Amino acid sequence: AAVHHVKEGMVIGLSGGTTCTELARWLRGKPVTVVTNAINVATELYNHSHTKVIVTGGSLNSYSYELVGDMVNHTLREYHLDICFVGCSGITPDFGFSMRDGLEAAIARAFLSVSQRAIVVADHNKVGEKTLARFTTLQDIERLITDKGISKTWQGKLEKAGLKVE
Repeated sequence: AAVHHVKEGMVIGLSGGTTCTELARWLRGKPVTVVTNAINVATELYNHSHTKVIVTGGSLNSYSYELVGDMVNHTLREYHLDICFVGCSGITPDFGFSMRDGLEAAIARAFLSVSQRAIVVADHNKVGEKTLARFTTLQDIERLITDKGISKTWQGKLEKAGLKVE
């Protein structure tokens, strides 16, 4: 579903996480530029003709493949992204979208700040969870793309709060 939002020639932001890594696999060989802070996302895309990859730099997070810190923010400020896809650890109507730590939340906010459009990609297990650090409200995201496991109850709560759920 996320690939349908990607058009030829776009500059795309991809954060880390398992869902964004899967999206990277679907983008292999597409004529786009991907800006990422995730080593595993860059690895999924390298050596595929037509797909340009820009890695932000930064310090490697101790429990993920993501680069974090001031260098990520500095690099992202130098780019304009047509669209960004960010993962998350939690989604609730009252707390919004959250990450398991403040460093990841700061990176998600940096992606949002330089993107024309923002989409969260997350599996249904993140819905209804509040994790440590909020990075944005539901209103700041164009849509949530999730799997078919989301309950009708939770989908209804999110849509009632103004979030498009795909």
